[in-house]
Amino acid sequence: MRPQILIVGSNDILLELFIGYLRRKYKINVEASWIGSSGGLAALMLNEADVATAHLYDPETGMYNKPFLKNYWLEDKAEIIKGYLREQVLAYHPSLSFNSINEILESLIKGELRLVNRNLGSGTRVHLDHMIRRFCKRRKLSFHEMIRKIKGYNIEVNSHLGAAKMIAEGKAEIGLVLRCAAEAHGLKYIHYTWEEYDFIILKNKMKEENVRTLIDEFRSKLMINMMNKLSGYRPI
Repeated sequence: MRPQILIVGSNDILLELFIGYLRRKYKINVEASWIGSSGGLAALMLNEADVATAHLYDPETGMYNKPFLKNYWLEDKAEIIKGYLREQVLAYHPSLSFNSINEILESLIKGELRLVNRNLGSGTRVHLDHMIRRFCKRRKLSFHEMIRKIKGYNIEVNSHLGAAKMIAEGKAEIGLVLRCAAEAHGLKYIHYTWEEYDFIILKNKMKEENVRTLIDEFRSKLMINMMNKLSGYRPI
């Protein structure tokens, strides 16, 4: 049986709390599938989701999400509901010490660290690849050769807390995660970026009662209060 609201896309800790609130207050059957930002847009294109969540960064325009809608034929079919800012950090095991992201990347490409990566198609994976590409470009290195040398590049998890847990347990030393996930597992970290996390909804779903409830509650003071209780979140 299909849920009343199906959210597909990028994993988010604040959104998980919000979904729990909707279930409790309105008894709405809300389900989420964390298959990454690209997967969310693909599901929306195929009419297999009601809401997609994404934080896909386009380095050419400096914009999030909007440039990607055309790739999924969603420009005229979907509306972006601006979400919030999230802080992405390069987190590492507490036993280590680094002064900069470049220092971490140097150790990573030398094979001195094990990475835990996010699933292909996730916005965090896009961020990480962009970070490594810029590093390689400055040093005139091949991106594809470098990622083959990175230990753990192909080890994928589909949530921020899952990635942070692997680092805390010593199964990896480094990963790009949300700040609140890093702090929840007692990791050290270096700030990478504040990103835009948005909701993309098909226009023909916007008037459905359950979707309207989601949008109205999302725009309420409740979200600000929930945001203030978590580190690494800001209103846009």
